[in-house]
Amino acid sequence: MTTYWQPESLAGLTIEPGQELEVFDANSLQCIDKERWYWDQCPVCDEGGQPVSFGAMELWITLSAPAMTPPESRHDYVRMRLLTRTEGYWQDWGNLLPDGFSIGSCEWAGAANVDRNGVFTLYYTVKGTAGEASPTYCQRIFAAQAKLAMDAQTPRLSHWMDLGEQIRADGSWYELAFERSGEMGGIKAFRDPFWLRDVVSGREYLLFAASAVEASTKKNAAIGIASREHSCDPWELHPPLLIADGVTNEMERPHLLHSNGLYYLFWSVHGWTFDQSLGAPTALYGMVSESLDQPFRPLNETCLVAANPTQAKFQAYSWLVDVNLQVCSFVDLPDGQIDDAPSAPAYPQGTFRGGFAPDFFLTLDGTKAGIRRS
Repeated sequence: MTTYWQPESLAGLTIEPGQELEVFDANSLQCIDKERWYWDQCPVCDEGGQPVSFGAMELWITLSAPAMTPPESRHDYVRMRLLTRTEGYWQDWGNLLPDGFSIGSCEWAGAANVDRNGVFTLYYTVKGTAGEASPTYCQRIFAAQAKLAMDAQTPRLSHWMDLGEQIRADGSWYELAFERSGEMGGIKAFRDPFWLRDVVSGREYLLFAASAVEASTKKNAAIGIASREHSCDPWELHPPLLIADGVTNEMERPHLLHSNGLYYLFWSVHGWTFDQSLGAPTALYGMVSESLDQPFRPLNETCLVAANPTQAKFQAYSWLVDVNLQVCSFVDLPDGQIDDAPSAPAYPQGTFRGGFAPDFFLTLDGTKAGIRRS
């Protein structure tokens, strides 16, 4: 059943104290590699959604590209990387996929899980076409598998197998994301796959960022969904879970978790992709439902869950909530640069940071959600 995020629900939106993140000192955070940028990180999880760890070592995937000018160009050179975090210290283990494995010009965000036999399954976005003369923005959702092993505290992935394209935009529910050119915040979406197994039914679901055909405006962001009974079955594409017609052009990195008998749906939005009349902030947004077969209701009435601080309104982005309600994100435009920060997707020279922001925790209570203060 499709839910509609109505512009009216954002009318008079204000950021409450329990929804405003704190300013952090980006200079105090670890620089993993001064020659690289990192963003859109995601913990590798088990099939129940719990982050995977080996002792104190956590396993993560992330997007990464060489530091470059202008920062927006990183989206045309990005590869997925395998990282570990041990007691807060990040270590980069190199490209996740072997060179030449993907059929795209680069790799965009996805998610990964590991089963009890050490089979590592990756769902990811293939962007463009390998060898293309100039960057294009065709987006397709693929999957791959490898064998995960730990060798003297070193994670190793071997025997990669391409599982092929998993789902495809149909042109009826989901707009075809095949643009030859575009700019950040303006292209259409068919990306950011997120896999989960429903704890109630045992059915597998794949969520993704999309653009709805059924829309009356160009601000037609949607959260798509597909399902299957068993891993050997083909995915069945369903109508969008959520459509934001007239609200925003993007609802990025959508993800779903089950907590206290309820389903919580989260996504991130850049403030500049909202309809200008709404004035909504760059933030983590969310809804809740008793069932995947019932409509979702806005959290906190407006869907706003956690926003950047008003004095550093672009400091972080791409929030991801795990089953323990721990939230990760990346450093976008850190505090201290806010006077020059853009209201449109263009970064002033030297302002993009491209690292990992401090984690925080949420509290969830029915239709109420907020930041847990220590």
